[in-house]
Amino acid sequence: MSEIILQTGSVPDTNLFSYTNTDFPFINTHWLGGLVFYLLSLVIGLKGLIVFKTIVVLSSFGLVFYLALKKSKNFWLVSAVSLPAMIVFAERTDVRPEIFSFLFFTLFFYILYNYRSGSKAIWALPFIQLLWVNTHVYFFLGPLLFLFFFVEKIFQQKDKTELKKFLIVGFLVAIAIFINPNAIGGALYPVTAMGDYGYTIVENQTPFFLLAYNYHKGIIALFFLMSFFILVGFLINYKKLKIFELLTAVFFCFFGMYAVRNFPVFVLVAMPVLARNFSMPWFRFRDFLKDFFESKKTSCGELFLLVGCVVFLSGIIFANKDKINLNTEARAENAVNFLIENDINGKMFNNFDVGGYLIYRLYPEIKVFVDNRPEAYPVSFLQDVYIPMQEQEELWKKYSTEYNFDFIFFEHTDITPWAQKFLEMIPSDKNWKQVYYDDSEVIFVKND
Repeated sequence: MSEIILQTGSVPDTNLFSYTNTDFPFINTHWLGGLVFYLLSLVIGLKGLIVFKTIVVLSSFGLVFYLALKKSKNFWLVSAVSLPAMIVFAERTDVRPEIFSFLFFTLFFYILYNYRSGSKAIWALPFIQLLWVNTHVYFFLGPLLFLFFFVEKIFQQKDKTELKKFLIVGFLVAIAIFINPNAIGGALYPVTAMGDYGYTIVENQTPFFLLAYNYHKGIIALFFLMSFFILVGFLINYKKLKIFELLTAVFFCFFGMYAVRNFPVFVLVAMPVLARNFSMPWFRFRDFLKDFFESKKTSCGELFLLVGCVVFLSGIIFANKDKINLNTEARAENAVNFLIENDINGKMFNNFDVGGYLIYRLYPEIKVFVDNRPEAYPVSFLQDVYIPMQEQEELWKKYSTEYNFDFIFFEHTDITPWAQKFLEMIPSDKNWKQVYYDDSEVIFVKND
């Protein structure tokens, strides 16, 4: 996509990568994020992108850590809060445009928080929003945070001149969301995209739904635990309640319950809120321990926490030691190499999950049947064609003739019921011959 943008000077608004739905309208809200990745990959390579991603993610998390520390003035408390937050946050740190949302969200949150102290950085928000709206679909969270802070200002701001200045910034932020290749369509996309994709995506499911499938139970448990302590914190600290913190905490608790993909932004809000609300109880507990142990230096509790943090982080690193690398090898890499080396081409049928990688390696010589961007395909295509043709032999024969497939490229690790049904059916079909098989991919060619 980024190559096309650089060559044509415009962002494509249809699905160019599929031969089945080439003209289907498609709003690309992350074109700038993809372009940044593409240009960086030319300079620093794919391994360099992993390093870049790490810097962006750590910067986002580090800024929130600093904000929480600034508001609570308690390193030990913030460290305790950051441990579960780190685990939840780390689940979605792939090289995706989403990482830019983490950074922009953190900057919005940090600037608004510091505006109470008279910071002039608030004028940077419209420029951040302009970048955000062209980088990732989470851009609507910027104006939402601004709205929550504005509600607080209405009740607490007595200086009308200051309030007018704040409204001017808000107006510029609102204008910025319309400065994108799709104008109004792009600005409203987060609302229109909330409909049915026609295909079940794990990251878009609720934690309640995924618990039934034993999906990352530990991560989901930590999310609910942090939500519970947010509620407790507001009850403890109700006399010093801040409207902005209350609105953001409540919204992002429900935002996380709406879909597990929203857990990271929930964490970015939860850390400073928890640190502030539990700051006073923590100091009282620390003073109690100091009196109990008659120590005026480091309390037993803080020493215990330090040891606990070291042990906990060491355990996380050890448990994930196999994931800590710069490996960029894709599961389908060898299978695609086999296609190219043996000059297998023509019309391809492929499964949903592997489509993105096939676009990366084979476009424009070979287009995909489908790929893992459900928003780029009609619901009717996914529900009435793609899924049923894998489940019913008659429909498979019908559509394989209609589309005139020359070969099949399929991930046999696809655990969807329809994929498993298809993988049971296709080996017995005499019209197709298996020519390749590895740990994740299988390739069939037409037996002619």
